[in-house]
Amino acid sequence: KVMTGLSARFLWCVPAVFVIGVTALAVSWGLFYVYHPDGFVGTLPSISETISKTPGSLVFQSLMCVVTPCIVVSWILNFNATRAHLNTMASRGENVRVARAFNLAACIVGIIAGVLLASLSAVKLHSGHVSHEWHIWLSEGFYSTQVTSFLIDGICAVLRRKGQTNAAQARSLRARLGVGVGAMVTALVFLYLYISRRDFADAWLAQAVYVTCEYLLATTCFAYPMAAYPELRAFYLGQVREEAPA
Repeated sequence: KVMTGLSARFLWCVPAVFVIGVTALAVSWGLFYVYHPDGFVGTLPSISETISKTPGSLVFQSLMCVVTPCIVVSWILNFNATRAHLNTMASRGENVRVARAFNLAACIVGIIAGVLLASLSAVKLHSGHVSHEWHIWLSEGFYSTQVTSFLIDGICAVLRRKGQTNAAQARSLRARLGVGVGAMVTALVFLYLYISRRDFADAWLAQAVYVTCEYLLATTCFAYPMAAYPELRAFYLGQVREEAPA
């Protein structure tokens, strides 16, 4: 049985992912601009570049150590709420076996993405060849697993749309699909530019578009939990009211 009363107390973790994540991106960019302005000469620094030097690197790493537990909690809250919805659908005789598998897979892959995020924040881009390679691998792993978790959760949302029971759930399912598709498209453009941006005639413009896509993708990754928030809030707070003594 879902411990709804306890879970409701951790609902703040869901919007915290977005607030803390976007704040970390903005602050690290601002600190890099103030303390390392040469990094903007003739180019635009990537996220990895802005978090490679102090004091921005310290701020980003500290905030990622806070946001990662929030990501883990958010996925667990989402897993439990989705499981309850699928159980309701199953009680009506609907086949939810595939949806349950997608729900579990999304939770596991999403938590892995959160761990990779914390790891890449601790490995600096310019701390030696080995550190550089590890940072690149961890960054690729984070974006890959994060977008994959959105895709899996989006498929699960599609599978359970027929069983939606309230307006909050309907809004949440639509938002998951919208944000998930946006993340997927942005990730594909980002990947294309990551591979081929040095082949463009205008190097500055290619880098500018590449960095813009990276920040947009990172922001979308942090924003995805907010798509699920209406459903999670309605589910957990509704359960708490139902369980409260008369």
